[in-house]
Amino acid sequence: MVVLKFSTIRRWRFCANRRLCRHKPGGCRRAVGHDDGRIGAIRQELDKAHLEHVSILSYAAKYASALYGPFRHALDSAPVNDPKIPPDKRGYQMNPANKREAIREARLDIDEGADIVMVKPAGMYLDVIAELRSVTDLPVAAYQVSGEYAMIRAASERGWLDYRLV
Repeated sequence: MVVLKFSTIRRWRFCANRRLCRHKPGGCRRAVGHDDGRIGAIRQELDKAHLEHVSILSYAAKYASALYGPFRHALDSAPVNDPKIPPDKRGYQMNPANKREAIREARLDIDEGADIVMVKPAGMYLDVIAELRSVTDLPVAAYQVSGEYAMIRAASERGWLDYRLV
């Protein structure tokens, strides 16, 4: 898959501008995607609009994972057999085996103006969350995805744990 970095960043700026018109004070903008420069582009547009107080949540470490499966299934957006459509999102989501990339991308996002960095999925990457916590004073968010929730429910249904106590 080919990602056109600069046209993508221009699109981020355009989207940021359009969304700013409807922005309510005290909110947070989320920046999904892994294009270097996206956080900086959004921060620049927010600052130009005198919205310096608006926070940016960066999906700093969004890993390629089968744990998104229940969500994709519910939306009927599971991979399809079409040569024009990538079978999964591994082309632009992070390799779970590469913790250094997650830390490097989070630092880039912080340098560009992110106010919160997030790891998704969360439970399998507690080591990444801990290392991010050690390299920044910014809030580090952990996003539990549908597959993680499904594992907890399945374990509860099989009597392996008490769901009420999780």
